[in-house]
Parts: sequence; C-alpha cells; structure tokens
Amino acid sequence: MASALVRGGRSKPHLAIVRHSSTLTTTTKASHHKEHSQNQVYLKPNDIIGSWSPPKDPKEAEAKLALLRRDYAKQVKELRKQYIHEMELQRQEQLRKDEARKVEILRQREERNKSKAAAAQARAAERKAFEEEFRHTLLCR
Repeated sequence: MASALVRGGRSKPHLAIVRHSSTLTTTTKASHHKEHSQNQVYLKPNDIIGSWSPPKDPKEAEAKLALLRRDYAKQVKELRKQYIHEMELQRQEQLRKDEARKVEILRQREERNKSKAAAAQARAAERKAFEEEFRHTLLCR
C-alpha cells in the first residue's frame, strides 16, 4: 500500500508539470501562427476545387476526371517552375549579399592593418628617438 501511495504521489506532480509545459508551448505556437497568418499572402481560389459534377455516363465521368487531373497537373507543374525560379533568385541574392559582406570585411581588415602598421611605425620612431636621446645623455656625462 505504501508503494501505491508513493507511485500515486509521484505521478500527479509529473502530470501537472507536463500540462503546464504543454500550455506554454501552445500559447507560443498560437502567437506565432497569428503573426504568420497576418503576413501570409494567399492565392486566389482554384477553379478546379468543387467543380466536379458527376455525369450519369461512367465513361464521360472518367473522361472529365482525366481532363481535370491533366489541368491540375499542368497547374502544379507551372507552380513548381515558379517556385524553383523564385528559390534560384533568392539563392543568387544571398550569394550577392555574402560576396558584398566578404568584400566589406576584407576592406575593414585592410584598414585595420594599415592603421596598426602606421601606429607601429610611429611607436618605432618614438622608440628610436628615445634611444638616440638616451645614448646622447649617456655619452654627454
């Protein structure tokens, strides 16, 4: 009996935690869905959907169905071509952006290297002047 109480005691808090975490996940998904649905651009309704009226002759029904399927296949093929074209344009745009970013990084790196080199030359000149002055001071004594 004690083991039944312990088991029962363990399962209830665990269920409460699971329920609580699933509630949090649901609200997060709902807000994302709401935002997505506000930004979504929908296509116009398709004429094929709901256009089927079954004729009495089975051969005629088969022919009409084949025609509908063929038209639908053409539309899907065209939509896929458009999608592939859009994805290719996006890929090319991303490549252009990446290339521009690389060029900018290289330019900034060159500028940093030039400024570091100039600072190093200035420090070398200061060090040389200080050493000359120090030698002169030592020789004059």
